[in-house]
Amino acid sequence: MGPNEQLPRWDPLTRFLRWDPLDVMDHYVTFVASIFRSIRFGTSSSHGRANLIRFSFFREIGAIEATEDGRWRIVPEKMAEAVDALSR
Repeated sequence: MGPNEQLPRWDPLTRFLRWDPLDVMDHYVTFVASIFRSIRFGTSSSHGRANLIRFSFFREIGAIEATEDGRWRIVPEKMAEAVDALSR
């Protein structure tokens, strides 16, 4: 996400908590990075399995996607919805 792009105003963190949209994106990046870190240690632990489920869920919804160069990208328009759906 470029510095001039904004998260949607319907994002609950920006709308209800009045967080800056770029701060919200920082939180999403940190959250996804922690998922990768946990998965890296394998699925023999409950944390690894739970985070693999989260990762798969985010991919299915389209909140994260692979880029052509093999990196992962967060889709901010879908991440708020995905986090909300995951918590229900």
